[in-house]
Amino acid sequence: MSPERKSVSSIVPSLIISALISLTIAGTFFFLSGLSSPHIAYIDTGKLIVGFSEADNVERAVKVEDDKWQVSLKVLQDSLQAQVDRMSKEYDV
Repeated sequence: MSPERKSVSSIVPSLIISALISLTIAGTFFFLSGLSSPHIAYIDTGKLIVGFSEADNVERAVKVEDDKWQVSLKVLQDSLQAQVDRMSKEYDV
């Protein structure tokens, strides 16, 4: 036999053993996972958050920041509209 055939023939049994071990582990996992039914849980986070004072504090802080952003947005919108109006008048003249 040539040296090449010896090396291939010595690798094949180890590959077969590795494949059998892998299949055994996968089969065991599949079998054991099928024994228990899946559990589904539902958590109503809205009810949980209502009871926390920290949530109230955060909600107030978010409202304050939102109000600031709305004021800034209004100023920017007004400024942009004024520019558009000015440019429209200049274009029409």
